[in-house]
Amino acid sequence: MPICTCRNWHSQFSVIQYGYGDENNSIELAGDAKEIATSLADLVEHEVRDDRAGRNNGENASDRRPFTAMAIPAKVQGRLRLSGSIARKSSTAINALPRAARVSWGGEQGERPVLFISEIVRNNMLAEPTRIGTEQRGRITLDDNALPSRY
Repeated sequence: MPICTCRNWHSQFSVIQYGYGDENNSIELAGDAKEIATSLADLVEHEVRDDRAGRNNGENASDRRPFTAMAIPAKVQGRLRLSGSIARKSSTAINALPRAARVSWGGEQGERPVLFISEIVRNNMLAEPTRIGTEQRGRITLDDNALPSRY
């Protein structure tokens, strides 16, 4: 989740870093804030349970430690877009993104890839009344093949 909880990051969508290291070695992941929060909470809970099981000697239950790792072994699926393509979306879709992300993506740093696991879309107005909603494009899941890491 974003480090800062100020209003520049508060929105319907969240933008998080996917990958190890700094921004040059990772990609931004965008999607419905509730979905991302739920997925990350599930991944963290899995890591806490896995850590506890690894310290259990089979006789005495080990204590539950807080999550202290800096990364979670996860994999994502989504729709890859260039950050500049966001400007062509409707104002409703653009405003669903955090202000900090919109400013960053529209800045002088150049275009970069953004992986969307969900997007704001309009329905087919011919089939039903006009409605704007969120459509799934992918998901965040545990990477079962990743080796444990405390990065």
